[in-house]
Amino acid sequence: PLRLIMVGALSFIKGQDIFADAIYKLPKEVTDNINIIFCYGSDEKDNSYDTLVEIMDNLSKYISVKVFDSLPHDEMLSLISTADFLIVSSRQETMSAVTAEAWMTGTPAVLSDACGISYYAKEEMRKLIYHTGKSTELTSMIEKCFDIRDSDLYEELTTSGREVYTENFTHEAFERNVLREIELASGKNNHCIIP
Repeated sequence: PLRLIMVGALSFIKGQDIFADAIYKLPKEVTDNINIIFCYGSDEKDNSYDTLVEIMDNLSKYISVKVFDSLPHDEMLSLISTADFLIVSSRQETMSAVTAEAWMTGTPAVLSDACGISYYAKEEMRKLIYHTGKSTELTSMIEKCFDIRDSDLYEELTTSGREVYTENFTHEAFERNVLREIELASGKNNHCIIP
């Protein structure tokens, strides 16, 4: 089966309802071969929380679903590494830390184009970006994930994800970027003069 994982607080912004709608549009022979993992332990609750809990409950009657309400960070990373793809169907997401962590573990991420982190995606990784809120587009992408997982492209995606993580999101990369910004602000590489 294809293992999909979604991590994040149940909220309108995170778009679990978009993901559920995409799953409902899949034919039964496809859903019979998908396992979904939800990790949504959080104290954050918005007005759509109860509705989303109901959506998740209904989805579990239709497809294989495992729900983890709360996990220590290292266990969550381990769980992400066992998935074939991370799904991020957010309606709005400046920087998805869980995507960076998925890339670090070698798990490719299917992203809505509302995710700011998609800026860092390399060309082959952009094949997993869909238009925000378009559940039909996400349905098609999930179907393609079967072929991608069993192709050379999957290895490219895992390698690219690790490279993007190393180049941009490690402690060393963060330190390097901060030092570069300080250097630019101090005027060493430009004509800016700061008193």
